[in-house]
Amino acid sequence: QEVRTVFPEMVDVRQLKDDKEAGGITDLHGMNYNALSVVAIKAIQEQQLMITELKKEIELLKEALKEKGK
Repeated sequence: QEVRTVFPEMVDVRQLKDDKEAGGITDLHGMNYNALSVVAIKAIQEQQLMITELKKEIELLKEALKEKGK
């Protein structure tokens, strides 16, 4: 149910006809894990890009320190 607030298109809600069988539950929430994996892959790609850019920045700062120390 927490996922539904952020990614409503990933949650499937089904109304149950007989809530007695489900212990009083009237609706059943299901996850579309295929859609979740797409979002996760995109997030990982963005994170990897940030890591690559930060590594470049670190190398530039190291070079600047070496030049300053000469």
